[in-house]
Amino acid sequence: EFAGLEVDDCHLHALIGTDGSDTDTAVELISIDKNLERLADAQDDDPIIQEVKMLIRNRQRPPEAFLDPFYKRNFNRLVIQKNVLYRKSFCGSSAMPVLQAVIPPKLIPEVLKDAHGSIFSGHPGHKRLTEILLRHVTWPGILSDTKQHVTKCPQCDIISQPNPPLRTDL
Repeated sequence: EFAGLEVDDCHLHALIGTDGSDTDTAVELISIDKNLERLADAQDDDPIIQEVKMLIRNRQRPPEAFLDPFYKRNFNRLVIQKNVLYRKSFCGSSAMPVLQAVIPPKLIPEVLKDAHGSIFSGHPGHKRLTEILLRHVTWPGILSDTKQHVTKCPQCDIISQPNPPLRTDL
């Protein structure tokens, strides 16, 4: 069962944005109950996410003075399941519906580290990293955060440097 619907394994993988090439680490944060509790607690520790959750539970719209444009823009697509805030979205060109867990600021470095540079994930470029992450998670500024993370990766920096020109004897 996913979001109240009965689905088979094939469709479940499509709904949570996984395919055969993904590793389990990409979805661990939102698929293991212990980590879901940790994510919910981290969301509750963040004052903005805490306020958004309260507004959703009370079925209220964010006030005009609400500062965060990400939450204001996506408010109609936000849902809470098991005390975790998600954004309803669609996965790439397949247009399959997915729930993206909203990651609070204090967990962003951990998610980026797990998705880029771990033994299971490799070192995808920022476009591919963003594509992989958006299958499962989101947060305000995800595009700039992934670009900055990949740009600061020392292994990627070494690999992306061009080879020096060959020296030949004249």
